[in-house]
Amino acid sequence: MSVFIDAGEVQVVLKKQYNDNHCSSKGLLCGRDWYEIQAYRAMNQALGRCIRHKYGLLTALCWLSYLLLCVRIC
Repeated sequence: MSVFIDAGEVQVVLKKQYNDNHCSSKGLLCGRDWYEIQAYRAMNQALGRCIRHKYGLLTALCWLSYLLLCVRIC
């Protein structure tokens, strides 16, 4: 199971379009910002689960180093 929401899912595409169309009139986040926040929430939840696990701190450190490497490469 992926940590991030699949950007190609129909529900995600429709939600992003809805937010883009109504962001100014209803005070919603634009679709891209909404998607990014959802991805960070999913990542934080996964890291929280790792930390609560018996050997989770080591796993969390591995995740963080992987994410830092991805940020530098991208």
